[in-house]
Amino acid sequence: MQCTLSGTLYIYQGEEIAMANLPKDWPIEEYKDVMSQEFWLEELELRKKKQGTDNPDMSGVWDGLQRKARDHARNPAPHWDDSENAGFSLRPDSQKPWMRVHDDYKEWNVAKQQKDPHSVLSFWKAMLVFRKKHLSCTYGIYTPFSESDEQVFVYTKEYKSERIVVAMNFTKEEVEYGLPDEAGSLDHVVDQICNIPNGKPTIEGRSFKLRPYEAVVLVCLAQRVT
Repeated sequence: MQCTLSGTLYIYQGEEIAMANLPKDWPIEEYKDVMSQEFWLEELELRKKKQGTDNPDMSGVWDGLQRKARDHARNPAPHWDDSENAGFSLRPDSQKPWMRVHDDYKEWNVAKQQKDPHSVLSFWKAMLVFRKKHLSCTYGIYTPFSESDEQVFVYTKEYKSERIVVAMNFTKEEVEYGLPDEAGSLDHVVDQICNIPNGKPTIEGRSFKLRPYEAVVLVCLAQRVT
């Protein structure tokens, strides 16, 4: 979706390898952001008074930090390899990075993903090449076709002699979607890309069958010149 919509594309601090948020079992002391710390301490004091205990229920605050804390994007990124400190810092063990390195760095790091043609990093690289190759991704006229559908997001982008059809399944179930006539023909597909390794969409006439969380982009000849 990001690579086929117009505007400046941002890939933000670890997104290229799909870094996860900080682990849920990390204590509040591992969060270095001043705003997160102040919010936690303010809520702690308020809830102590309200609940009449020195150990109030902070689950709601913790849930919010797990979703929104800025430190999730400040964890040392990207993980370079599975060495000490994830390869981020080459200093001796007594001098750690400013934040604790994510616990999953031995399995989830750049070095491993560079060697895997089906990794998240490899897919980002392929999508960037695809975006540069097909200018309809950036400059095409956007037309949505699934505004009321709660499972899929489908749209076309058309620029000069090229039209792309983008279909994405945001559920864990296989779904079928019938492309409206006004979306154009699928008879002349000249290029395509899919987020599932070695995957190709199942198309019968104008109907897509999308596997769980599958996203596909089909490059077709434009129906009109824009």
